[in-house]
Amino acid sequence: MSWSPLRCRRTWGASDHMSREFGDQLHGIVGELFREREERRGHQGMGSHQSAVMLKDEWLTPPEILARLGEFDLDPCSPIVRPWETAKLHYSIVDNGLLKPWLGRVWLNPPYGGPSIVGPWMRRMVEHGAGLVLIFARTETELFFETVWDAAHAVLFLSGRLHFHHVDGTRAKANAGAPSVLIAYGEADAKILRDCGIPGKFISLRGF
Repeated sequence: MSWSPLRCRRTWGASDHMSREFGDQLHGIVGELFREREERRGHQGMGSHQSAVMLKDEWLTPPEILARLGEFDLDPCSPIVRPWETAKLHYSIVDNGLLKPWLGRVWLNPPYGGPSIVGPWMRRMVEHGAGLVLIFARTETELFFETVWDAAHAVLFLSGRLHFHHVDGTRAKANAGAPSVLIAYGEADAKILRDCGIPGKFISLRGF
C-alpha cells in the first residue's frame, strides 16, 4: 500500500498518547521526506522540460551544457519560465512547437514521457535535420533505433548523470537518475558535438 503524509497524520492524530502539536511536527517531517522521495522518483524518469509525473512541470538543461554547444536559432519546446535563453526563438507548451515552423539550428530537449510523447519531437528533428537533442540514453528502444541509430549523424554519451535545474536557476539536489546522450543531426552539428569538450564518449554514425 502506498503512503502519504496525509494518511500518516490521520493515523498519529488518532492516538491518545500523542499530542496534536507533536503530530503536526511529525507530519511536517514526514511531508518533507515524502517530497524529497517524490523528487528523487521524478528525477529517475526526468530528462526534459515538462513531466506529468514530477512535482512540477519544468526542469531546465544545465547551462554549462548549453554554453559549450554554441548558439541555436530555435528551441521548439522551451520552458515557459527560464532564467537563461536557450535559443534566439522559443516555443513553449503554450505555442505547441510541433505545429510551428522550425528554422535554422534547433536545440531540442523534448517533453518527458514514453514514445508516444517523445516520438513526435524526435521524428520532427529527423525531418528537420539540423540541430542537437538531449534525451535519456535508452539505446535499446525502437524509438532510439528509428530516430537516432538510423537517422542521426553522431552521438555523445555523457559521462556521469546530469543535474538539471529549477526554473529559478538553482541546481537540483538529485541527479537525473539515468544516463543522458546528446544527439547531432547534420554534419555541422556533429562536428560541434565532437569538438565541444563535454566529458563523454563521442561516436560518429555517418563517417563524416
